[in-house]
Amino acid sequence: MDHDTGRVGYEKNVSTEQPQTQKNPWFPSPHGDEERAAGVEPSTSQRPCAVGTVASGLRPISGDAPHGFPRAHRLTRPAEFGRVFSRSQRSSDQYFTVLANDTNGHDPRLGLAISKRAAKKAVERNRLKRLVREVFRRQQDLPALDFVVMAGMAAKNASNSQLRASLDRHFRRLADRHRTNRHG
Repeated sequence: MDHDTGRVGYEKNVSTEQPQTQKNPWFPSPHGDEERAAGVEPSTSQRPCAVGTVASGLRPISGDAPHGFPRAHRLTRPAEFGRVFSRSQRSSDQYFTVLANDTNGHDPRLGLAISKRAAKKAVERNRLKRLVREVFRRQQDLPALDFVVMAGMAAKNASNSQLRASLDRHFRRLADRHRTNRHG
């Protein structure tokens, strides 16, 4: 008990000498671990990541990514969606409704309008979006149209093969209508 303040003291006599530096300190030095054995690779969490690599979370930088979905092939602005919704050709079934309108000379572009009403869970909506993007990317010979795809209530419970077949039919049907309207 400290007689001056009336409190219990827990102090001990501590040496004032500085401890000797350890040969292998806990923290690495700022210049790296020079004692690391030759040929031992650092773990992936310690390895520096280059920009554009898979480890950094970015796609590899290459001329043409085979599975990419570039911005030039997407509808991004509300006005673009509005133009397709206002005057468009339509193809629908129990799984999807696909709208199409001229792009004014651009490549074919895709917009997605997958609502919570059609698929309540985000994981279901994301599955449908991935599938629509995949089918759109694989389409050959699409005319210069803006497409907007909306999911129906039955889409969330359908198999991927049923959904792919449905989307293929819609894209082919709308492309054929566009060609017949243009040529005759």
